[in-house]
Amino acid sequence: MDGVRFIPPSSRGDPWFEDGNIILLVEDDDRRVLKAFKVHRGVLARQSEVFETMFDIPQPTSSVDSVEQIDGSPVVRMYDLPNELSDLIKALYDGVWVVQPLPVWCHSD
Repeated sequence: MDGVRFIPPSSRGDPWFEDGNIILLVEDDDRRVLKAFKVHRGVLARQSEVFETMFDIPQPTSSVDSVEQIDGSPVVRMYDLPNELSDLIKALYDGVWVVQPLPVWCHSD
């Protein structure tokens, strides 16, 4: 991932918001990008105490230890499976929907 400053469409996870301001990055053991999610830091922080706390951790200020950026957005490396992270992000944005079958008395025969 070193030196990469652009995420190709094939590596963009769902969701990917062009106006997002932070990139959550999932890599394999060889540091190859599996999926990247460009999202809104404020939305994640508002909906999740875990993200809020993670974003509150002070970042290095020296240029040597500067925060990695891709596509003009800071990068946060995640250690989740891409499909699970995608589901989590969607739930934080859209809420969780539980579908229950209709009661037997509601079915028409």
